[in-house]
Amino acid sequence: MIKQMPNACPSCGGNLYVSEFKCPGCDTAVRGEFHLSPLGNLSEEHFDFIRTFVLSRGNIKEVESRMGISYPTVRSKLDEVIRALSEQQANKMTSAEILDALESGKITASQAAEMLKTNQQGE
Repeated sequence: MIKQMPNACPSCGGNLYVSEFKCPGCDTAVRGEFHLSPLGNLSEEHFDFIRTFVLSRGNIKEVESRMGISYPTVRSKLDEVIRALSEQQANKMTSAEILDALESGKITASQAAEMLKTNQQGE
């Protein structure tokens, strides 16, 4: 059984980073502070949903069929993933950066509001 990498510290809930990569063939190790991609920080359930969604080319009917769930459930799961990724983004952006992203059209007003709310809760 393949062990899943935790996406938060089991003690304090903080962000984790990878500190070493090791080649099983020659035993070479590379050490440092390597941060995961935003997708690497998703829960296993969210990642499985994204994998299915992408392999289905975003076709919600196909996602419904592959996962055996209803349209509202697919939409709900998609909203959960969007919220999780938005929270990750908010944790990395200052309030000024969020407002700049809103002004330039990179994010919607509702995304900006959620990100600013998350920033305030983290302070």
